[in-house]
Amino acid sequence: MHELFVVFAEACTLVTMGYFSIRIQTKVEFYEKIAIPLLTGISSLLVLIEPNAGSHFWGDFCFIPILLAGLRYGLPCSLLSTLIPAAYLLIVGETGWLQMIILDLLIPAGISAIFYKPTYRGRYVSIPLRNGVIISVLFFMIHVANQFASDWKIHFDLLSDMLFQFCFVAATLSVLIGMINDDSRSWMTRRKLEMQANQDGLTKLPNLRSFMNIARNAVWDDTMSILMIDIDNFKNYNDTLGHLQGDVLLREVGYVLKNAIGSKDYIARYGGEEFIVLCHTRDNGALRKLAGNLCSSVSNQPFPHREVQPGQCITISVGISASCSSALEIQDLIAEADAALYLSKTTGKNKYSFYTELSSA
Repeated sequence: MHELFVVFAEACTLVTMGYFSIRIQTKVEFYEKIAIPLLTGISSLLVLIEPNAGSHFWGDFCFIPILLAGLRYGLPCSLLSTLIPAAYLLIVGETGWLQMIILDLLIPAGISAIFYKPTYRGRYVSIPLRNGVIISVLFFMIHVANQFASDWKIHFDLLSDMLFQFCFVAATLSVLIGMINDDSRSWMTRRKLEMQANQDGLTKLPNLRSFMNIARNAVWDDTMSILMIDIDNFKNYNDTLGHLQGDVLLREVGYVLKNAIGSKDYIARYGGEEFIVLCHTRDNGALRKLAGNLCSSVSNQPFPHREVQPGQCITISVGISASCSSALEIQDLIAEADAALYLSKTTGKNKYSFYTELSSA
């Protein structure tokens, strides 16, 4: 009964530390380089210092956290995780400390790292449960070989003890892997919900809410500009071909615009047939080049039903506002860009205009 109680206590310690490790993953900077080896080493130490059950086979299960660290994060992380329990064994001078370091710390670090894949570091790929079972089998075989090399014989009682503890290791490792996979699935679900909340359902571009969050942080940079974009004659397109074709056009124009902006620029659907771009430059030459490229990319695109009426192709108008000081609010920039857009719409369409042109208009 005492042995079962100790085994249960060690299992609870391992699961608790595993859960704690998962919970702080998103909150600790340099998580893998510092926190993982530290938490893994502490988990192993806690199991080491617990009074063990006096087993003839595995005195404790300090290697289980190291197996998990090697499987998920690779050999460097699992080796670093051995430092704390190894230092403890050296300090207390426990009998057979060198054999324990090799057999219960270094070998588990190496075995589990064989099954490591870089994709396990993130949360997009689940760790197969069979990997935990295979690692447990390999570790079991190494311990059997070591026992046989020491005594040249294995008694039935010892064999049953070994099998019981193998099942315990496989089960505990599977539970820990299951916890990681479950957390990954929950994280993926949250990510999908966040993306849906910040994404326009029709064009799949970021929505205005997402754009405003980005823009409010960028407005303090006095090298940013806002471009407002409107599809010309979109109402006529909708009235002629129907709203379904209008939705198709919105998606395709959004795709063209997204591929035409710079790699550091940020585009979102503003609403209706309007789009908005955050550009990290105030240089008039660069903005003219960008706006001209946007206009030509759309006008040259072979959209279905490109000509709704003879001579009337799909085009856009653009309004541009550049920040003059870091004190300017994002709403002011958008209002200026919208005013410049209105200038483009009323002076010919399929063109771009700067807000500064309004003073001379």
